[in-house]
Amino acid sequence: MNKQLAKITKAKLEIKERGILGFWIYVDYEEGCSQGIGGIALDEHDKDEGERVGTAYGCEMIRRLLIELDVDDFSEMKGKIV
Repeated sequence: MNKQLAKITKAKLEIKERGILGFWIYVDYEEGCSQGIGGIALDEHDKDEGERVGTAYGCEMIRRLLIELDVDDFSEMKGKIV
């Protein structure tokens, strides 16, 4: 497997289309390519409540990203090498 280093250029946690909570981490690779990672819904629609609600999965995803990248805030991911 060919592994490449990438530098995080931007990281954001956001509520977008129809109130969906998600995240995006943008990286630039050593060889010049760029990629957006994420776009995963971190919440779900609750039929009984008629609205989106947080999930344990979403909380755990955010928690693990912060721990793995050794940051306290999504904005601190910028500049990290992965």
